[in-house]
Amino acid sequence: MTGRLQGKVAIVTGGASGIGAACCRRFSEEGAQVVLTEIQENLGQRVAAEVGGWFVRQDVTQEMTNCVVFLASDESRFVTGSELLADGGWLAEGGIRNLPKTGGGQAA
Repeated sequence: MTGRLQGKVAIVTGGASGIGAACCRRFSEEGAQVVLTEIQENLGQRVAAEVGGWFVRQDVTQEMTNCVVFLASDESRFVTGSELLADGGWLAEGGIRNLPKTGGGQAA
């Protein structure tokens, strides 16, 4: 543990199992406060308790679009992180405004 994420907040969608749960654990080990969202309430609460984080029930198939729109808006100026990890699939450095319009990013 390096503590390199101390003072940061990690929001992980699908954080109750697989890659999402592994991300929650690693972010916590590195000092981040973890908020995980998941449709599977029991699993989500279990992982949140394990990492000392928070759980929010979310169906990402309906709500992820709203999250991306919010992060791209001026209303999200208080979000100060420099990385974005979505569904364990890709990582973009420099914030959402630097994402290529075609998607992608670099492998996590």
